Amino acid sequence: MPRRIEGEVVRLQCRSCASIFHAFTFSGDTDMVTGDLAFATRVDSAELALAEAPSADRLDEDDGAREALEARIADALGRPGFRAPRLLRFEEPPPPPDPAQWQHYRAAKVVYQCIACPTGEAVEITRLSVRAFVRSSGRINLLGDLVLDQAGG
Repeated sequence: MPRRIEGEVVRLQCRSCASIFHAFTFSGDTDMVTGDLAFATRVDSAELALAEAPSADRLDEDDGAREALEARIADALGRPGFRAPRLLRFEEPPPPPDPAQWQHYRAAKVVYQCIACPTGEAVEITRLSVRAFVRSSGRINLLGDLVLDQAGG
């Protein structure tokens, strides 16, 4: 039975080399729903690959698990070049200068390791629904028995 997944695409830009690439933020009711899902991306095109990965929770700490995922995606799609960027940290936004604005929630920035340069850090420049990403010539490859919910946007 196919596994239905949801999420959104995040466009990232490296603070060092200015390369642009994409991430996929999986969404679900609990971490258990998304904990074994992973993505890989390319720097030369607006393309993502989504896959189940039993070691997805270790991708940020284990280079071997990340390389195995990248190799599996390359084999499945018949072409290399997909990279699973390492999640480096979350940066909390500074508090607003006006205390009246404190009630307004501002999400932390997710910082990924750049897939184009070895020391760069990439941050979000925009968020897109799956539908908007695909409409703007983006491509999402699904490995295994995954079905992507494209509702919204």
